[in-house]
Amino acid sequence: MPEQGIQKRSPFQSLKISEKSLFLIILFCFLSVLFIRVRLINIYTPNVGGIEQNVIFSCQRIGAGFPLYTNPEKPPYSFTQYSPLYFYIVGFTGKMAHLDPEEPMPWYRISRAYSLFFNLLLCFFVFITLQSFRKIHKLFALALALLIFIFFEQQDYSRPDSLYHLFFCLSVCFMVRFLQNDEIQHVVRNLFLAGLFTSMALYAKQSGIFLAGFLFVYLLVNKHSTRNLFVYLMSFLVSSGTLAILLLNEPYTIIAKNVFLGIMNGFDFKWAIKLYLLPSLPRFTFFFLLVSFMVLNWRKNQHQLFIFLSSSALFFLAVALVSGARWGSGTNYFFEFCLLTLLA
Repeated sequence: MPEQGIQKRSPFQSLKISEKSLFLIILFCFLSVLFIRVRLINIYTPNVGGIEQNVIFSCQRIGAGFPLYTNPEKPPYSFTQYSPLYFYIVGFTGKMAHLDPEEPMPWYRISRAYSLFFNLLLCFFVFITLQSFRKIHKLFALALALLIFIFFEQQDYSRPDSLYHLFFCLSVCFMVRFLQNDEIQHVVRNLFLAGLFTSMALYAKQSGIFLAGFLFVYLLVNKHSTRNLFVYLMSFLVSSGTLAILLLNEPYTIIAKNVFLGIMNGFDFKWAIKLYLLPSLPRFTFFFLLVSFMVLNWRKNQHQLFIFLSSSALFFLAVALVSGARWGSGTNYFFEFCLLTLLA
């Protein structure tokens, strides 16, 4: 609850911009992108942007009753590059709808619809999280949530990234709630849910391991009670073990060859500089400026919530920069950094 006597002030007021006018512009952009995303579902264009084909192929395998992961070193020399959760959601939906595994377009439609749904849920939870902060203006919170949707990468249109980003946000959301409320029952509930959604993020995309590691180290370094550390760790480990039993039906060596070795494309610093870092600089300049401002004001703001969000933004900026050195990387690695920077 906001403190008594404190009125919410919109950041738009300090910019001398009509907040309604700016919000209407953002809303128009959101509706335009939403229209494109809805239209994309039924457009007969397989493999938009060259990013869907391997995902849909894996979903079709599930629909046909084949194992999700096979040995990429043996015929048919195929591999599934990501964790299994998204593939099983799309695959089982297709099986329940009795889709023909040999006809790809219906599978594209289901995958695109799911990704759009996950993206919209993400925006909703970003708005809910921002609303939990004191003194933030509701219109400003909604504008930021809509901006998250507007600037989505193509990698979210029909890929596991959309599910991963949703669970990433939910995990951060409940860590924020944990830091805002120190009552025992709320602490246990929020840390349990943070651990659960971290585990689900990991099984949506293997990048979730960075989130799990950061949250554990944050709780450890900031000397939170042993109980808090135990609740988060046990929630993550138990839910991860449960998901492993439910989803990982193939030998772990085969899964490792797909999920981990399959993404080791090799480092190419010419690629990183010319086609990854240089295009990213103008696109994410606003976020780089924000995080620079946070670093300069670190000592002035010692609130634990600010420290958590700003330190996590810096950590995932480092992850994005290192990940970009791999050949073929996309700027979607900056998503976590951008989201956390906006929250901070």
